[in-house]
Amino acid sequence: NIVRGDGVYPLVKRCASVKLSLLGVAVILGFQSRDLGAQSGSPPEETTASLLRRFQTADVIATKEGLIYRIAERRGEAGKDLLKVAETTDDVNTRWLAIRGLGIMKFKGAAPFLLDSLRSSEHYVRANAARALGEIGYTPAAAALIDLLRTEKDPGVTEQTALALRMINAREAIPVLKSRMSASSSQTKC
Repeated sequence: NIVRGDGVYPLVKRCASVKLSLLGVAVILGFQSRDLGAQSGSPPEETTASLLRRFQTADVIATKEGLIYRIAERRGEAGKDLLKVAETTDDVNTRWLAIRGLGIMKFKGAAPFLLDSLRSSEHYVRANAARALGEIGYTPAAAALIDLLRTEKDPGVTEQTALALRMINAREAIPVLKSRMSASSSQTKC
């Protein structure tokens, strides 16, 4: 098992079967060299700007996820920079992962962009925008989230929208949630 500050990851056995090294597993999980007990010669702490550049240029989603969590830990000005990335990128994976990061950061300044993102043609963008609005606790989003829940066909988006409505305690969504109870997901069932 690999131990990280917030839990245990029983991946070593599984990864051994696909011939990944312990270092490879650590990279996938987003460990930094200091987490692995690296001594002298470790690179200095990266700037937010360099993390954002690496996030934008990474091709592997797991790598992007690890970077987004490192960026989100920085809070403050990193939220504005991450919002700019989400608004300007042409890459869908970068956009939805940046949106996820904005939610993790609870960056309220992203709310107007997140509301617009509920109308994206990309389901990952819609799902993560809904979830981020819930994580932020943006109660003015209730009407837009209810509208999305009424018409959404993608089950993942429906789940994240229902969760966001729960996060903001939008009781006015109960009739729509009841009408969607036939969906296969347990998150939309009462």
